[in-house]
Amino acid sequence: MGLILSQAWASETILGSPNAGGILDATALAADGPGWIKLFQPRQRTWGSLNLVNLVQNAADLLSQQFPGRSRLQVGDISKHEGGRVIGHRSHQNGLDADLAYFDLGDTEQDSITGQDFAIDMVTPRGNVRPAFDFARNWTLVKVLAQAPETQRMFVDRHLITALCTHALSIQDPDAPGVFAKIGHFNNHSDHVHVRLQC
Repeated sequence: MGLILSQAWASETILGSPNAGGILDATALAADGPGWIKLFQPRQRTWGSLNLVNLVQNAADLLSQQFPGRSRLQVGDISKHEGGRVIGHRSHQNGLDADLAYFDLGDTEQDSITGQDFAIDMVTPRGNVRPAFDFARNWTLVKVLAQAPETQRMFVDRHLITALCTHALSIQDPDAPGVFAKIGHFNNHSDHVHVRLQC
């Protein structure tokens, strides 16, 4: 399984870092498309680098092909039009970060306009992974993201990292070491995976 990013010349200018930066001539992710839907649309945090937008779109398309008829990839915050500080985030300032909701077995799909947070926290207060967590699709998602050479890092809750590791071992996926090399724990990432690209 591999992911080929659309070949196009990026015209944006990345400024500074994800935690203190901006972006000029950013690319907007469409409100929806083959396999994805953009959440929290009134925030207008839909702008990113061309590589990031391509990665999200192509990952969503691949997942929809492998799991036809299931819920779409739900995309949270990326960046503002010209980047800069984003309320509720330390990063997401220069178009290289995107939040993607985990897939659940019930195929929950949030309204794209209302709501302020992702619908399902996949880890209970006691640290257990909820039965709704869709291991097949979530493992495919992080694997696809990790295999993109532009991906620098993914932030995932530690309980989900452990559970995904157990899943990868159970299916004897030879690509697992490369995937986990790009995954790290970060608090408040039990309802979404945060993917960051290299500059």
